[in-house]
Amino acid sequence: DTHMVYSLEVEGQRRPARTCTRRFSAFVELLNRLGREAPGERVSREARGCVDGWKTRLLVEKRHAGRGAKAPAIVSARVALLQRMLDELLAFPEICSSAPLAAFLA
Repeated sequence: DTHMVYSLEVEGQRRPARTCTRRFSAFVELLNRLGREAPGERVSREARGCVDGWKTRLLVEKRHAGRGAKAPAIVSARVALLQRMLDELLAFPEICSSAPLAAFLA
C-alpha cells in the first residue's frame, strides 16, 4: 500500500474511547465537511474558528508528501498534530453531534 494511515484515540462527550485509523486526506476532508455542512447558526464562533484554524494547519502539513511522509519523525509529528486536532474539535458539543464527525468515526 502506498499511503500512510494514522491511528488516534478518540474520546469525546458521550462517546466511549476508541481508536480511529484514517489516512491524512480523511482528516482534511473532515474539516472541509465540518466547514461546509455544519449549520452556521448551530456552530459557535469558537468552533468555527477552530475548524478554520485546523484547515490552515493541515494545508501547511500537506507539504510532506511521497516517501518523505513515511519517515518516522514525520509520522510521529503528524500523529501528535492530528490527535491534538481531534481533541480540540471534540471539545465542542456541536461538533461532537455533527453528521460529518459521525461519518468520520463510523
